[in-house]
Amino acid sequence: MAIPTTKSTFKSYCLRALGFGVIDINVSDDQADDRIDEALQYFAQYHYDGIEKMYLKYKVTQTDIDRARANATTTSADTVDSSITASFEEGNNFIPMPSAVVSISNIFNFSNAQTNSMFDIRYQLRLNDLYDFSSTSIIHYQMTMQQLDLLSHVLVGEVPIRYNQHQNRLYLDMDWEQMTTDEYLILMRLKQIVCLIFVII
Repeated sequence: MAIPTTKSTFKSYCLRALGFGVIDINVSDDQADDRIDEALQYFAQYHYDGIEKMYLKYKVTQTDIDRARANATTTSADTVDSSITASFEEGNNFIPMPSAVVSISNIFNFSNAQTNSMFDIRYQLRLNDLYDFSSTSIIHYQMTMQQLDLLSHVLVGEVPIRYNQHQNRLYLDMDWEQMTTDEYLILMRLKQIVCLIFVII
């Protein structure tokens, strides 16, 4: 038999593998479709061949920024004395994600983006120390860049991220007041595993 290429031919293949044609298989079409969907989902989540590397890009809109700057308020009452209440504010700083995404592993900081400012230290290093690769060593430049990266990591830190697979929401716990609509989220997706990169356009 040829390799099944459609869902219907794959369903027929599965039924024949269970003995259909010789014995009766008492399942409905909906039951067979449900079991096939579950098997494909299990394959995509747990088998290494179910992983596909790709990049997705998301442009931050003004609606995203306005939503992230606003808060949702939740009020709770004391279980013993219901007259005592407390109000909590929760940030709406999330981005809706596709259902195929299972986890977010990393986010690259804005400082990793290339800058054209002449007052930036990286620009000055390239201008003064790397004018000629044939007569200068790149070791000093590499060590300086590693030191700058370490200082940025210690002093600035990384943007904390939270991802909820069941709600398909990526929470970015950062200062949304500094976010503009000219920034893109570039996602590296491994079928169900995602890395997140910020790139300033």
